Amino acid sequence: MFEAFSEFSTSLSSSYPLLWALFVMAVVAVISLVLFFFWEAIFRLLPAISPFGKGRRVQ
Repeated sequence: MFEAFSEFSTSLSSSYPLLWALFVMAVVAVISLVLFFFWEAIFRLLPAISPFGKGRRVQ
Protein backbone atom coordinates (compact mmCIF):
# COMPACT_ATOMS: atom_id res chain seq x y z
CA MET A 1 0.00 0.00 0.00
CA PHE A 2 2.74 2.44 0.97
CA GLU A 3 4.75 1.57 -2.13
CA ALA A 4 1.75 2.14 -4.38
CA PHE A 5 1.02 5.53 -2.82
CA SER A 6 4.69 6.47 -3.01
CA GLU A 7 4.83 5.56 -6.69
CA PHE A 8 1.59 7.44 -7.37
CA SER A 9 2.76 10.59 -5.58
CA THR A 10 6.18 10.67 -7.25
CA SER A 11 4.74 10.11 -10.72
CA LEU A 12 2.00 12.69 -10.21
CA SER A 13 4.33 15.32 -8.78
CA SER A 14 6.91 14.91 -11.54
CA SER A 15 4.49 14.56 -14.46
CA TYR A 16 1.76 17.03 -13.51
CA PRO A 17 3.01 19.67 -11.07
CA LEU A 18 -0.13 21.81 -11.34
CA LEU A 19 -2.41 18.84 -10.66
CA TRP A 20 -0.16 17.85 -7.76
CA ALA A 21 -0.40 21.36 -6.28
CA LEU A 22 -4.19 21.33 -6.59
CA PHE A 23 -4.31 17.89 -4.97
CA VAL A 24 -2.21 19.08 -2.03
CA MET A 25 -4.34 22.20 -1.65
CA ALA A 26 -7.51 20.09 -1.68
CA VAL A 27 -6.13 17.74 0.98
CA VAL A 28 -5.16 20.68 3.20
CA ALA A 29 -8.59 22.27 2.73
CA VAL A 30 -10.44 19.05 3.58
CA ILE A 31 -8.31 18.43 6.67
CA SER A 32 -8.80 22.00 7.84
CA LEU A 33 -12.59 21.71 7.48
CA VAL A 34 -12.65 18.40 9.33
CA LEU A 35 -10.58 19.84 12.17
CA PHE A 36 -12.72 22.98 12.29
CA PHE A 37 -15.96 21.04 12.65
CA PHE A 38 -14.37 18.61 15.12
CA TRP A 39 -13.22 21.39 17.46
CA GLU A 40 -16.48 23.29 16.96
CA ALA A 41 -18.38 20.23 18.17
CA ILE A 42 -16.00 19.74 21.11
CA PHE A 43 -16.30 23.36 22.24
CA ARG A 44 -20.10 23.25 21.97
CA LEU A 45 -20.30 20.00 23.94
CA LEU A 46 -17.95 21.04 26.74
CA PRO A 47 -20.43 23.33 28.53
CA ALA A 48 -23.08 20.62 28.36
CA ILE A 49 -20.91 17.99 30.06
CA SER A 50 -19.06 20.32 32.41
CA PRO A 51 -19.98 19.99 36.09
CA PHE A 52 -19.59 23.78 36.42
CA GLY A 53 -21.77 24.70 33.46
CA LYS A 54 -24.31 27.52 33.24
CA GLY A 55 -27.28 27.33 35.54
CA ARG A 56 -25.80 24.76 37.87
CA ARG A 57 -25.31 25.71 41.47
CA VAL A 58 -22.52 24.18 43.46
CA GLN A 59 -23.55 23.73 47.08
